[in-house]
Amino acid sequence: MTICINKKGSSVPVYSNYGLTTWGSKIGTVNSNELFVFYGTFTEANGAVSIGFYSPSGWRQGYVKPSAATGSFLTKAYIAKYGTSAHGGIAFKVLHRQSRIFSGTNVITTVKPGGKIITDGYSSSGSSYPYRLSIKGYIHAGSTKYHKVTNGWCDTDLEIGKSMYNTVTIDGKWV
Repeated sequence: MTICINKKGSSVPVYSNYGLTTWGSKIGTVNSNELFVFYGTFTEANGAVSIGFYSPSGWRQGYVKPSAATGSFLTKAYIAKYGTSAHGGIAFKVLHRQSRIFSGTNVITTVKPGGKIITDGYSSSGSSYPYRLSIKGYIHAGSTKYHKVTNGWCDTDLEIGKSMYNTVTIDGKWV
C-alpha cells in the first residue's frame, strides 16, 4: 500500500462500491492536495481504484472510478521530489503535532514538531495500519543525531482527519 496525494488539481468523488454492478453511493471526496492511501486497482474487473481516506464519517475504504484515478491523482506523497535527501533516505519534517515512532507495532519514542522522519522514498504504508508511513529512522527536534529503526513506522494522522497537505503530521513540499 502507498500513501498518495491528490495532485490532479480537482476533487475526486469516492464511492461505496467498486462498480462491477453499481458504484453505490458517494461516501466522500478526496480534495486537491489531500493525502490518502492507495490499496490497489481491480485489474480483472473494471479498473476501480481502492483507497483508504478520511470521509465525513471517519477513516474508511472506498472506490474511485478509473476515469478519475489518473496518474496525478495517485501521486506518491513521500518521495524524493517532496522531501530532502538525508541519511541514505528522504527526510520529511514533523509539523503541528508529535509523531509516534514504532518498531513493528511497539511505540519506541515520539518525535515532536521540528524533528524529522527519514523514509526510503517509496511512500509505503502498512497493511494493518495503512495510515502509518514506513520509515528508516528519525531525528529529534533540536538534534542532528540520526536514530535508525528496524521495521520502522510513524504516525501521519490521516486516520483522524489530518489529511490535507497543510494539516498532516509529516509534512512534504507539496505546494
